[in-house]
Amino acid sequence: MTARGLGLDAWPDAAAARLLELSADLACVAGFDGHFRELSTGWSELLGYSTDELTARWLAWTAIGVPEEQAYRAVARDLTLQHDARQAKADSEQRYAD
Repeated sequence: MTARGLGLDAWPDAAAARLLELSADLACVAGFDGHFRELSTGWSELLGYSTDELTARWLAWTAIGVPEEQAYRAVARDLTLQHDARQAKADSEQRYAD
């Protein structure tokens, strides 16, 4: 995982990477498509899945900020099976089209 992806541009690379290695916090970068791009090591340690397993997941996030509570509320649904099924169907259709 690159520290730059987590917005730590002002930190030297080695220091930012070490900070993320030692952090007990769960830090991540996720795309608007719901796919994890980068994860800190805490994710694997807490959830028991490898980073590769976690970054292979497709998640649909719904989040809203609640200013009067100074909080965000969010849920995520794992869409990996649906994504893989759509991809397999598209691959199959492409094979028959060729």
